[in-house]
Amino acid sequence: MKLIQYEALTALVTEIFVAAGAPHNIASVVARSLADSNLKGVDSHGVLRVPQYLSQIESGWIQPTARPTVRQATATTAIVDGNQGFGIYSLNYALDLAIAKAQSSQLAAVGLVGGAHTGRMGWFAERAAAQGVITLISGGGAHGKEAHMSVAPHGGAARVMATNPITLGFPAGDQAPIVVDMSTSATAEGKLRFYRDTGKTLPPGWILDSAGRPSTNPHDFYDGGMILPVADHKGYGLAVAAEFLTGILLGEAHELNWLILALDATAFRPPEDYATCAATFVHSLKATPPAPGFDQVLAPGEPEAQTAERYLVDGIPLPDEIWTMLQEAAHNAGVRPQ
Repeated sequence: MKLIQYEALTALVTEIFVAAGAPHNIASVVARSLADSNLKGVDSHGVLRVPQYLSQIESGWIQPTARPTVRQATATTAIVDGNQGFGIYSLNYALDLAIAKAQSSQLAAVGLVGGAHTGRMGWFAERAAAQGVITLISGGGAHGKEAHMSVAPHGGAARVMATNPITLGFPAGDQAPIVVDMSTSATAEGKLRFYRDTGKTLPPGWILDSAGRPSTNPHDFYDGGMILPVADHKGYGLAVAAEFLTGILLGEAHELNWLILALDATAFRPPEDYATCAATFVHSLKATPPAPGFDQVLAPGEPEAQTAERYLVDGIPLPDEIWTMLQEAAHNAGVRPQ
């Protein structure tokens, strides 16, 4: 296990992407998002993705110098084209636009098309909440694109949709932001990648193999298997809704389209009233007596915040397999590993 500080990890990944052709300011945003995922304990969306992004740069799927542009806009809406650049940078740009519009007009909707993989959605929701903006972020648009479909519909045994994430973020007064960050599938593909690359067995109920049989072998997914919806028909329903909000509403996707709905948290009541009510509610959740097998009740997003607090002091633990992959990526890019 490799222990590395957050800033050192961010700097290393930034250097790797700069060596691969990205401008420094683009590379640093992407690197910070990936390293933040590891900082929050979400390794599936962290630096594990660096070799994937480098391979996509080499194949032309990611244009490392591309910057997002606004296709069309009104006072409250916009469509941003990522121009096949880094998805994290493009969605970050779209988020800033949505926050500014929500702060000006109270409500905004910004779509992103033409972007590659966008990393951990919770990172974006946290950023908006810190600026007093509620967000709902949804992704989809992979239907009909075989390379990006990974999830079977409820009752089906073929890949039809992507993992179609839905993320919500809320300012919470003097408490940490509430962040509900989930795929509508039983797991994100990145977690399967993490289990495969670290030689671990999957929990039951995550995937089917290519013949439609339940499996706990992550390799079965990459050999033609499929991910199941989370919570059966309920996750399936949310996935379909996400697809309508993105793929059907916004049109053809490069990888996934994204829709950001942003609402000023003070749109309907004075700021102090919202903050007090939010904090009181979160306190009531956390004051609930824990059930057997639990130490305490945590608010959504709190496990990640606690992990980050610990890792900022102790360093981020990277499994040996992931650290080796990152060292190899650095070596191939001509960057000296830390």
